[in-house]
Amino acid sequence: MKESLLQYVRALGEISYDSAIVERGNELAWPLVTDHHKPDGTRIAQYRGRIHLRAHDGLLDIVIADPQVRLTGVQGQLSVAASNERSERVVVATLDVIDNSASGVRAEVRVTTAGSMLFGSNCPSGKKLSLLTIGLAHSDRHRTLFLACRRSLVNLDKSHTKATLDDFHGDVPISL
Repeated sequence: MKESLLQYVRALGEISYDSAIVERGNELAWPLVTDHHKPDGTRIAQYRGRIHLRAHDGLLDIVIADPQVRLTGVQGQLSVAASNERSERVVVATLDVIDNSASGVRAEVRVTTAGSMLFGSNCPSGKKLSLLTIGLAHSDRHRTLFLACRRSLVNLDKSHTKATLDDFHGDVPISL
């Protein structure tokens, strides 16, 4: 997401997120639901959680829910659940892998036409966004991939419950 959009919504509306999304420092993280490889080599990582940006009494109403990353070689897609229809997905960005190491995958992110429509054309198709990093987080109890964005860009709605990632060590989040 563009920082300017978040600043705009922060000033004129509200940004909230559900309890599936967790905080750690200046980042929000979506927990992994599934991560698997198809026979053709495509990796599909499905995350759970929802962020809601709302302003102008609902005229600006953006929901980013249940992100999914699909990677095949050095190309990929980032999709989200379409509004409240979680079975339908919208590809909001294309991904170009620039680094693939044991600690994670970093990719350049470009908004698709559908992504531009989701953000109300505030972010034109083809616009380059922040780098995306798929990393590994682990603790003694569990090991998981997660998707994260910088919390410092988001004015959190403190009325929602939040979990923490305090027991995670050595994590490398996906930053949007």
